[in-house]
Amino acid sequence: MSVSLVKPSLAELRLLIGATSQTPRPRQPFSLYPAGFFLGSFVELSGSQRTEFAALFLKENPQLSVAWIEETISINPYALKQKGVCVESILFIEGKKDILWSLNQVLSSGCFQVVVAENSGFNEKDFRRFQLLSEKTLNHFFLLSPSPSTSWVPHLQLHVRKSDTQWDIETRRMRGLG
Repeated sequence: MSVSLVKPSLAELRLLIGATSQTPRPRQPFSLYPAGFFLGSFVELSGSQRTEFAALFLKENPQLSVAWIEETISINPYALKQKGVCVESILFIEGKKDILWSLNQVLSSGCFQVVVAENSGFNEKDFRRFQLLSEKTLNHFFLLSPSPSTSWVPHLQLHVRKSDTQWDIETRRMRGLG
């Protein structure tokens, strides 16, 4: 008696594991990044203009509710307002005692469509947690880093600079967008 093994197709394997939907997630438009940011994205921003880049995204999308988290608040809300950002929709959180706990609470709450945080030396496990929570709650998570991390976790790593009025946006890494 002989048995012949039949390899299942990729579509059949996806059905077996429940990955039947391949519909791309909606994207939030942004003039400086024409592809936009998909809902549930973890975007790491590095470079000299990372904060201004995030502020411009918020300015173009004033309808979004935002949590801005830093270990010690260094962002000036009045400077954001002068740039045209709707600061009334931003909750500024100082996570001095435990920024990781603060980020986990904000991301898992699902109350905010955008979360902006400074990189306070998080590790790979923290990055993975941020990614999963962002995907689950479908919010945009912007991590402001002085230099790009070597982590594989962020969906998108952008290095942003500006000279006078010209923006230079370099995509360092992109994965799983869609």
